[in-house]
Amino acid sequence: MAVLTTVALVVVYVVWTRAKLGGPAVTLAFSDIIIGLAAAAAGVACIAASRRQSGWPGRGWLLIGLGMIAWAVGEAIWSDYEVVQGREVPFPSLADAFFL
Repeated sequence: MAVLTTVALVVVYVVWTRAKLGGPAVTLAFSDIIIGLAAAAAGVACIAASRRQSGWPGRGWLLIGLGMIAWAVGEAIWSDYEVVQGREVPFPSLADAFFL
């Protein structure tokens, strides 16, 4: 069921962003939010997997999960610049630190 839900969400994302439903501003906000949520969901899933493993495999999943959570935080900062403040993201920005 999770695979079908994921595939359906990916299809919705691709269709929405290609068709620019709601106009450019809505599509930008939708894209930024979905990418951040996907990163956060992946981070939570990896951290949950780390709890089911012991030793190095568990630590590996934990580190991947923390990296995904950092990506989600970077995406939230990026979205704040673009969606909330309505301005171009500076380079470098605080978001870049979390992306790295």
